[in-house]
Amino acid sequence: AEYDFNGVLLEKVLEEEAFVNTDVIVALMFLGPGKHAGAGGDIATIIKDSTAASRGRVFMTDVLGMHPKLIELLVKRSKQAVALEVYASVNPAAGLGIPR
Repeated sequence: AEYDFNGVLLEKVLEEEAFVNTDVIVALMFLGPGKHAGAGGDIATIIKDSTAASRGRVFMTDVLGMHPKLIELLVKRSKQAVALEVYASVNPAAGLGIPR
């Protein structure tokens, strides 16, 4: 089956000449390891089997959800969103575009 969720598949990108003789970083935008991300996942297998990995260096980051600052950032952003909602509720003329 052909998939086109986000454009070109990683396995095809890692075969392109521009990525074969250079360092490549594959950033895993996943909350946790699983079938696709992390050690033994599909992405690690694709990287291992790629021409880019055999002729250059391909680095894979940890999944985003493992970053030690993620929870701190999510708490900060949620507090900002609540503050914005409160501000918009008392200042409707501010036109912040927050749906009611």
